Amino acid sequence: MGRVAGWTLAILLGTGCGAANARDRQHRWDALQGLAPGTRLEVQTVGQAGLDACRLIAVDDAVLTCQRDALSNWGRYRPATRMAFPRSAVRDVWAVEPEHEHHFGRWIRIGIETGLFLTACVGDGVIGGLLIGGIVLAVESGIAKNPLPPRPPRLHRRLIFHAP
Repeated sequence: MGRVAGWTLAILLGTGCGAANARDRQHRWDALQGLAPGTRLEVQTVGQAGLDACRLIAVDDAVLTCQRDALSNWGRYRPATRMAFPRSAVRDVWAVEPEHEHHFGRWIRIGIETGLFLTACVGDGVIGGLLIGGIVLAVESGIAKNPLPPRPPRLHRRLIFHAP
């Protein structure tokens, strides 16, 4: 029992240290320097309640420079503005990225169609396989001819920098 408890303690301590190191990664300013120009950002400065949404232009050791997109704000045009955030004034920086689509519905449909086809082949032989296979092909060709309109991409915010 003592040997198992020792290994369990070692594993828990190792994963705890890994989590502590992962948390410290967000305090690194150089993580911002690794972002590509044009990356969508949301910046929160010290003492400000809201976020500034902009696209990254450049980052150096002292300043984060980005450009706010020209937006319509309640029917009024607001010109694109270049903003410079001193490192000492930045509290949080978030990268706004499109979320990965897993296509769960498509995989469920393919699984059901495959199950029906195999069940028909095993239960009814070639005739059942041809019948169900024809139905599956008709459904798939109908979907291919008139696909559902694509959904707009869902956006995900990822914390890049957090001031200590």
